[in-house]
Amino acid sequence: MDDTEVNLKLREIPRGGFFSRKNKPSLVHTETIAFRIHRLCSSYFKKKHSKYTNSEFRNDIESLIWNQYYPQLYELRSRKPAFRCHSGKQKDSSNLRVSFVLDTDIGFVPHAWELQRNNQIVEIWEDTNRNFVPDVFTKYSDKISGCIKEKYADTNHSGNPDMWYIYDNCKLVKVQEDYNENGSIERTCYYNGENIRLNCEGLGDKNLQIAEEAEAGKDYNKAVYYLQLTNLEYSTELGEKPRHACDIHLKIIKLEYERKKYDRVIQEYNQLESNPHCKNHEFEAQFFTAYVNLYIVGDIKKASEQYERANKAYKETYGWDSIEINLSLAYAYNHLGNYTSCLNSLQRIQSRPFKQKGIYFFHYYKGSCLLGSDRSEESISTLEIARVNSPTAEDLGQVYFKLGMAYRNLPESETKSKQYFQKAIEMKPSLRPYVAEILTPKAAEK
Repeated sequence: MDDTEVNLKLREIPRGGFFSRKNKPSLVHTETIAFRIHRLCSSYFKKKHSKYTNSEFRNDIESLIWNQYYPQLYELRSRKPAFRCHSGKQKDSSNLRVSFVLDTDIGFVPHAWELQRNNQIVEIWEDTNRNFVPDVFTKYSDKISGCIKEKYADTNHSGNPDMWYIYDNCKLVKVQEDYNENGSIERTCYYNGENIRLNCEGLGDKNLQIAEEAEAGKDYNKAVYYLQLTNLEYSTELGEKPRHACDIHLKIIKLEYERKKYDRVIQEYNQLESNPHCKNHEFEAQFFTAYVNLYIVGDIKKASEQYERANKAYKETYGWDSIEINLSLAYAYNHLGNYTSCLNSLQRIQSRPFKQKGIYFFHYYKGSCLLGSDRSEESISTLEIARVNSPTAEDLGQVYFKLGMAYRNLPESETKSKQYFQKAIEMKPSLRPYVAEILTPKAAEK
């Protein structure tokens, strides 16, 4: 793509932002998009931070667009789902920068606010759970550029700080936590001044350390046991479903998956999902549970729901749909007979780069879902691409089987259909009973 152009997909544009959602995707010049980012940011500052409203002078507007917004277009070209709004400088030489990230349900939302004065950062507020309320607060020294002097967080979103970062000469030395906000520090972690954690002391740490050592030694049984003891210690001291249990649940899910204890993967996920503090952990956990539900347990409907949520979180994180997740969704929807959703899942990723195996699965699933939608001719041309990219003989046999099914639906193609069925059996003998079941009824009719 030319450097002066960017292809915008409307589903990634903020509501009320650059383009109407009713319009079709279009190829537009970067200058146009930079101007529309400026227009969106100006509107945001007027509504939310009127003190930092941008200048209305033409020279100031042009400077802002070319120096601040135009360079961000390279991020949009790479489909990174983020941009920053810049206010004009005020009389006290302060200005505000607001960072936006993508929420696929409502568009771009603000998640970080950076206050600067005399071109130095003064404070930063962050909204980590996207509820439009800052929960991490950082203050910088007004004498040393980039030197943090104070930082604290409201990790359970109660409105009160419960985690404090202690700095000495601009370097992090320890982090203290008041789990239950009773005024007492339950845990302290020490750092080496280079943001590397040395050790922690406090609630659950003894059992957690044993679990980590056991995991490092591949003793997963012991690791899971001591992780469970850690969670028991948390719940005893802090009450049911504390936020600190989320990391432990996720660790156990991964270890049980490694041990192939799939029933326990599901059990642990259910506990994680029921904890209101664990929403940010569900995305990673769903990769494991959705796979188990789809390929091991056979709960295809639940697997499809989990994969859809995982893809939403993936897109908000990386800016595009996951190839792996959407191929799994296509497989799931094909088995559920929901061919429209199957094709929609594949459409999300059709412009993504595939390796040979990915090309095979993409066109095999698409051909299968077209076949299920009674679009046999389209299915045949799609399956032919899968055929030439089949990684194994068994995969090739599966494609021949589908081609046999597709030609069987076309007039005067019965001979060709049988030829493909025969090739399918040669490549994958286990398909013989399925071919026999398909051909027997016609034989009976004759």
